[in-house]
Amino acid sequence: MILTVGFGLVASKPDEKKVLSESVASPSPSHSPTNFETQGSTQSAGKSGLYSIVSVVDGDTVKVSIDGKTKTIRLIGIDSPETVDPRKPVQCFGKQASAEAKSTLMDKKVRLESDPTQGDKDKYDRLLRYVFLEDGTNFNQEMISKGFAHEYTYDLPYKYQSLFKSSEKSAMQKDLGLWSPQTCNGTTTNTTGTNTSVLKTSTNSASYQEIHEVIKTDNATTEIIQQTSTSQGQSISGSD
Repeated sequence: MILTVGFGLVASKPDEKKVLSESVASPSPSHSPTNFETQGSTQSAGKSGLYSIVSVVDGDTVKVSIDGKTKTIRLIGIDSPETVDPRKPVQCFGKQASAEAKSTLMDKKVRLESDPTQGDKDKYDRLLRYVFLEDGTNFNQEMISKGFAHEYTYDLPYKYQSLFKSSEKSAMQKDLGLWSPQTCNGTTTNTTGTNTSVLKTSTNSASYQEIHEVIKTDNATTEIIQQTSTSQGQSISGSD
């Protein structure tokens, strides 16, 4: 009797630990806790868990209303072309990225999710968050998958990194948005007035392997820089 009871008690403990471990390691995917929930702050989004969009700064930065105060949110894991940075010119496809963000988010309510691996704020005092639409769409990922932003890892890997990288690869292969040879061909930092009238939706993998084109349109001048594959040991470049 004693041995049977003893074995029963010993056998029950691992099962209890297993259940506890699984419940902690696998949170419900439908719940996207905000930083305020996880840290137990007095701030909250109300019963709905939704925040109102106040304004859209650009493709990766928005302002939301939190407890009656306007807070700036920097989206985690993405980098859209600059349009408002006074230190930089308007970058290729920046206006289109901003327009997409405004079209999707303005006058809407969103859910915010923080990521412990990224910290609460960046050096500009902006809250670092993932933004989810009311239907559950991950807006950060959507901007990447449509070609309005690059995947961006600041320092450490983040929660949705593999998903975002996969979305970027898909957008690149389809020549969507800023990946199109008719817009930025993936390079947004050195173009300020790229022609965006035509967007390709088909993919041509050979062009990525053999020739890299940067199309620049500035003051009615179009410059195409072509670089042959490094395996040939030759390159052709144009001046800025």
